Formats: sequence, structure tokens, C-alpha cells
Amino acid sequence: MGAASRDGIGKYYYHREIAHVMGFEGAGWLERPDRRSEERPDLLVNALHLEPGMNVADVGAGSGYLSKLIAPLIAPGQLFAVDVQPQMVELLKGLAAQPGTRNIVPILGSTDSVNLRKNSIDMAVMVDTYHELSQPYEIIQSLMSALKSGGRLVFVEYRGEDPNVAIKPLHKMTVAQIRLEMKAFPLTLERTDEHGHRTLSTVTCDFLYSCAGYYDYDSFDEIQVSTGANNLSVPWPGVFLNMVTKSGGDTFRGGALAGYIMLAFFWAFIFVLVESFMPGSFSFPRVDPTEPTTFFQLLYFSLTTLTTVGYGDITPVTDQARSLVMVEQLAGVFFVAVLIARLAGLYPPSTE
Repeated sequence: MGAASRDGIGKYYYHREIAHVMGFEGAGWLERPDRRSEERPDLLVNALHLEPGMNVADVGAGSGYLSKLIAPLIAPGQLFAVDVQPQMVELLKGLAAQPGTRNIVPILGSTDSVNLRKNSIDMAVMVDTYHELSQPYEIIQSLMSALKSGGRLVFVEYRGEDPNVAIKPLHKMTVAQIRLEMKAFPLTLERTDEHGHRTLSTVTCDFLYSCAGYYDYDSFDEIQVSTGANNLSVPWPGVFLNMVTKSGGDTFRGGALAGYIMLAFFWAFIFVLVESFMPGSFSFPRVDPTEPTTFFQLLYFSLTTLTTVGYGDITPVTDQARSLVMVEQLAGVFFVAVLIARLAGLYPPSTE
């Protein structure tokens, strides 16, 4: 926590002061008649590539302006309109009772959870919302749980890089800041090229994410969205959009454990080859000297070496075997060190 500015709450996340949430008193401004011509939200909706039957979460739904545009396009799927303000949720309940938007499901969220069931949504959209989250890390974790395998997470924010965007500074985000904050998750942004008002970003994702494509952000001209064969030029004044996809696998730790075991099998095969071509490279306890060496014996030895718990009844004898064993020992130590560093990056402190 720190000193609060006029538009902030005094809480900092990755050196960014979190902005005040717009109160329910601003619901009328969200529904202003000229918003459609000013912001062209219809073009944003087109860029999402929605399909009937999808379940979508509109996080920070407010009065439901975006929800009512999306809901008819995904029916019979459900639109989960999430907001932390009970007054906004009451407005959403009224919207859900209207013909054409009865697939809207109002959800009262909390500051650290969207309160959605695990694996219940195909997409989550946050329009001018992320910068106001008082607990952004916890909310993203909550959304990752709610997203199905292959689901998409979409950020739409006014560009903080451009001073000509007439929005309060704390209510804008730079691409660099989004990149910094998403480092807390297994998301890789490969490339960012900036010239003038234009930014081109390429994202690749690992473990919990898969690549969603690249996004060409322009403050006043257009956003170029490219996902595979689909290309769409979208006028969207002063806004940038980030989209990432959740891929199969809900735990980084499960993948790490599988990789560790695969390392043991890999080295066991290496040791089998060494013993086959250079008999006597390893010393084995045998009651019967004619008993052949088995793969299981060398797998047991490989696991012992990888975990560096020390040798027991099997030992390397030749220089070649000992050299390979030393390499596996180093691999085992570095694997654990990298895993710990990665886990530390996935679960950072909520504030900096």
C-alpha cells in the first residue's frame, strides 16, 4: 500500500496504482446513446469470433451493455455477467428478464473471485476492467479455473502509451505493463514492435495457455487481429486488445512431475545402451553371475542418480559411465532449481 492518488486506491501491483472502480451511479453513462458510434463495440464483438452454444463471462459487466450484445450471439449458451457491485447485479437481473437476453446469468463476484464453476466457460472478456481489479492476481487465477481447456481470456484497455487518448491515466494500460503483469502466469509474449501509434505483439503460451495469435494495436486507426485464417481490421479508438488461450492441463506441477519421470526413463535407456555396448560399465549385485541385466535395474539406478540420493547396490565403474552419470546428476539438480524458480514466478506477492 502507498499514498492514494485522486483516481487510485493507494494499492500498487507491479508498480502500477490500481484505479478506483466506477460506481453504480455511472450506469447511465455506460448506456449513453452515442456510445455505439464512439466506441464501435459491435466491431469488438465481431472480433471475438463468438459461436452459438458458447459460454462466455463478461467480467466487470456493469450495466450489461456488452452482455446484451454478446448474449443473442451465443444462445443457447449462457452469458455470465459478473460484477462486484450489488446494484449493478440488480440491473443485470432486469436485463436477464428481457426477451432475447434471457440467457444472461447475473453473478455477484468478489474482489478475489469471479464465483464461476470450474471449467464452465469458453471465454472471459474484460473491457476496461482489469486496471480496476483490487486483487488482479487472484481474479486471473479464478478465471483460469473457470475456463475450459482451449478457452480464451480477452483484455481490452485504453492505450496508456498515447497521451492523446482522453482517459484518466490510471484508467489506461500500456502493452508493456500488461506484459509485465502477465509474467506471473505461464504466458510468453514473443515480440513487440512499436512505431508511432502502432504496436505489433506476438504471443506464445505454455502449459496453461496456447497461442491465440498476434494483435496489431493502433490508437486511432485500427486493430489488426490475426488468428489463423481469420483476419479482421477493427477501428477501435485508443484501445488495445490482448487475447490468450487456456490449453489442456490445469497444473504446472503435474507437468513438471511427468517431465522429471521422463528424464529418468531417458537416462535409463542411455545406460542400457552403454551396458550393452560396453559390458561391465556398471556393477550389479547378482546372486547368479549369469543373470542378465534388466531395464528395471537401470531405471532404478537412473532415479537414484536423478534425485542424487547417493549410490547403493548399483554403481558406475568405467569412466564413460561415470561421465554420463555426472551429467544426469547435474540435470536433476538444475531441473529442481528451475522448477522452484518457475513456481516462484507463478505465485508472486499480490503487491510490489
